[in-house]
Amino acid sequence: MAEKKAETTAIKDPVLEAIEASKKPVDIYIPRASENESKEFVVAVNGKRWSFPRGRKSTVPMYIAEEVRRALHAQDAYEDTVNELLDKAK
Repeated sequence: MAEKKAETTAIKDPVLEAIEASKKPVDIYIPRASENESKEFVVAVNGKRWSFPRGRKSTVPMYIAEEVRRALHAQDAYEDTVNELLDKAK
């Protein structure tokens, strides 16, 4: 009787894969600051503070890049709302 070679398959945990993918380094660009803004852009994720110079490219883990994008989007939305309210007040 021929013996069958046992096949081993690595079981991939999707959660662990997602965590590893989130640590992959990516480049981000923080736009230059206006006169009344800080020269650094700061985000905090899970109690860890990250500070980036404005107007330069930085290499960060993917999860930090996602938070930076979210923060920049929120800042733009806030500024749009303030401008709308100021225009209505005129």
